[in-house]
Amino acid sequence: HSEFFAKGTAELTVQGEKNLRQLAAEIAVVEKLSLAEIEVHTEFSKAMLADLKGKSDFSTLKLATMRAGVMFEFFIKEGIPHKKVASAGYADGRPIVLGENLSPKQREDFSSGNDRIVVILKKDKAQ
Repeated sequence: HSEFFAKGTAELTVQGEKNLRQLAAEIAVVEKLSLAEIEVHTEFSKAMLADLKGKSDFSTLKLATMRAGVMFEFFIKEGIPHKKVASAGYADGRPIVLGENLSPKQREDFSSGNDRIVVILKKDKAQ
């Protein structure tokens, strides 16, 4: 998410706004778009968690949900109809890299693979 959000926040970076504006422009011209689903998955390394734990309202799920909402609002502002955008924050609930059989060091390295944003584009089915 470093390309989109400031560390540990739901605040878009300047580069993040630029990236999202470009992505929104590309989504806006997709023919027969029925839905753009935004998924935000947030997982932090132990070092990052230590930095953020002091915040009384901190949780990875809350942060993922807030980031998904920011992206939703950004796409609407960029002209994508609100009926064609959905967003959800999953935090670490849907990992693509499982750390069960990894050493602590490997687990730390692989956790960043689970920290991601996915935008799924669905098209209207041909009639």
